[in-house]
Amino acid sequence: MTAATGTVTNTAADTDVVAFSVVDNFSPVVEVETGDSVGFSGDSLTLDASHSYDPAGTDLSFSWEVIVSPDGATVSPETGNDEVFTFSADASGAYEVQLEVSDGFNDAIEKTFPVSVLAIAKEYTFDVIGAAHHYSEDIIAVVSAGPHQVHIIDVPSGDRESVELPLMPISVAINPNGDEIAVGHDGWVTVIDIETAEVLVSHPVDVQANSVVHGGNGYIYALPPGQWERVRGVRISDGETHEHEGFSVYGGTIMRIHPIEPWIYAANRGLSPSDIEKYDISTVPTEYVSDSPYHGTYAMCGDLWLTWDGVRIITACGNTFRSSEVSSQDMVYAGALDMGDVNRVLWVGHSRDRCEIVTAVGDLGWNQDIPGDAALIRFEDQYLNRLSFQGVPEYVKGGNTHEIVPELVAYHSGDEGVFLLANLESANAQGHSVLIQMRLEN
Repeated sequence: MTAATGTVTNTAADTDVVAFSVVDNFSPVVEVETGDSVGFSGDSLTLDASHSYDPAGTDLSFSWEVIVSPDGATVSPETGNDEVFTFSADASGAYEVQLEVSDGFNDAIEKTFPVSVLAIAKEYTFDVIGAAHHYSEDIIAVVSAGPHQVHIIDVPSGDRESVELPLMPISVAINPNGDEIAVGHDGWVTVIDIETAEVLVSHPVDVQANSVVHGGNGYIYALPPGQWERVRGVRISDGETHEHEGFSVYGGTIMRIHPIEPWIYAANRGLSPSDIEKYDISTVPTEYVSDSPYHGTYAMCGDLWLTWDGVRIITACGNTFRSSEVSSQDMVYAGALDMGDVNRVLWVGHSRDRCEIVTAVGDLGWNQDIPGDAALIRFEDQYLNRLSFQGVPEYVKGGNTHEIVPELVAYHSGDEGVFLLANLESANAQGHSVLIQMRLEN
């Protein structure tokens, strides 16, 4: 918009001299700080437009409104007219805040800002040592020490039943049927019935069960740390133990059960190059099948997860591989997740209903674009296209700020979204963890 001002001087009867100046009145420049674009339900979330300005120096007016919120959510306040807008919401989910800025001359500038609200489903008074998730049964099994317990957590409520363990736990797994939990100790393994929340049996084993798998076939499988080792298969009925046949495995390797087939896939740690391998547990003793056809071509990063249908293996470096009964197609490269600058995945979840994969990542203090030190990254599960990057803010309670340290991420089998199990890390949060809910739009 152009504005003209001036004076008119009559110097003669027939002459007018006009002196004037022309000022271009440009539209306002809108700058908004969105540092609080992610928060927890009940927290104050702030959007700051105080750095916005008008090139001509005209005073600006501001109009804020929360225009999108989850069904049933209560937002307070819903509107505002100051440079800074602070509001809170009582439900997790995706919100949108619209800002209208005007200088009184030009058309108002409108901008919309997404805001994500997370919910603390539950807070627990234990540190997570290890965790496992069963997608179909919507349960998480967690082991903790001091006291030594396994916790059976319902998703999405976060309610738990705790079972006392005979020894300090090291590792935990859920069987494919989702009705029993295996816990590994130093020199022992324990089996827990999920429905009754009772210890069924504990058996001695001649190793520290650094990684444990419940085969769902009457056996628990344990793998120790150290150098070259063998997988121990422990028969649940009587504790009889066997060692796998074939090549030895490097100690410290992490094992995961295939959700459908009688196979264990494992990712070794401490070897260069890192690799993944497969074991057949349909036989006694267990048989080493093979490692991947790659030796350094694709990084594995010492951990792996399988999708709920067992079709895809996802490694901690984000590289994915096929799972197949055909040896020439097994552990064959099947694409990579776009992890950006993130070096390592901490956990992977997969949703059958949403056809999505979610990864939990941490140690992101270098990334100034997110509000905390952890994040969830979502992908569609066919072509692995990246859908979203969701920062997880630090958790503030009682005046203390706690860093979120992801331990497990899981989809709810219905429509309740993604759940992140995390330890709280600060001087005032030893022995505390939380279950965080992030609702997703359909």
